[in-house]
Amino acid sequence: MDVLQWSRHYRCFPGQGGFDIAGFLGHVMRAGYRGPLSLEVFNDVFRQAEAGPTAVDAQRSLLALQEATGLATPPAPVVPTGIAFAELVTPDVEPVSALLSALGFGRTARHRSKPVDLWQQGAARVLVNTGPAARRAGTSLAAVGLESPDPAAAARRAEALLAPVLPRRRALEDAPLEAVAAPDGTELFFCAARPELPTGEATSRTWKWTRTRRAVPPRTASPGSTISPSPSPGTSSTRRPCSTAACSV
Repeated sequence: MDVLQWSRHYRCFPGQGGFDIAGFLGHVMRAGYRGPLSLEVFNDVFRQAEAGPTAVDAQRSLLALQEATGLATPPAPVVPTGIAFAELVTPDVEPVSALLSALGFGRTARHRSKPVDLWQQGAARVLVNTGPAARRAGTSLAAVGLESPDPAAAARRAEALLAPVLPRRRALEDAPLEAVAAPDGTELFFCAARPELPTGEATSRTWKWTRTRRAVPPRTASPGSTISPSPSPGTSSTRRPCSTAACSV
C-alpha cells in the first residue's frame, strides 16, 4: 500500500489514533478558523459496521475533540472509585453457580422479588439473573455497577456524550441508581459506595434481599434510615454498595 491507501483505509475518529488532533485543531483555531468540523473517514471497519452506532461514535468523537480544545464544556468527568458489581444473565444457573463456587464465591443473598442471586468473594460481587431476558440472550454479561463519588454527575456526563439513559422501574425501597447503556448494550450503573446495604425505610416493608444462611424477619426502622443485615460467615460487613440492594433486572 502507498501512503494514500494507508490514509484512506485506516483513518480513525479523533481520540482513537496517535496523531495529536486536539493540538492540531488548536493551532487551526488560533489561526482564526471558525467554520464547521466534519469527518471524512474511509475506514474499512467503519464502512462494514452498522451505520447508526458508527454515526453516534463519530459525533461523540467530535464532542470529545471540542472539549479537548476548549470549544465545548460538557459536564466534568467523574472518576469511578471502584467496581460495585457485575451482573450475569443466564438461562441455566447450574454451570454458572458451579463456576462461581470453584472461583471461591459464595451465594450470600437472594432478591426478594426478582430471580437474582448475590454471590460474593471478598469485595467482589456478582449478580446472577435468571429472569426472562436471560432466556432470550443466553449467558452473558448484562451490567456493571461502578462506584462513584457523584452518580448523578457521572450519568449527566455520559448523557452529554450521547450514552442512552436507561429508564428503570424502581420500588419505593430501591436505591436510586443512575444507568446508561454502553455502545455494546451493556448497562452501566453509577452508585455511591456506602458502608451499609440499603433496605428501605419502612416499618411495614420487608427487606429487599434475603440472606441465604439465616432467616431474615422484617425489622422496624425510623424513616430515612437503613438496615444492615448481619454478615454471613466469611463475608465482610463493610463497603456494601447501594447497587447490590436494588439492581435493575
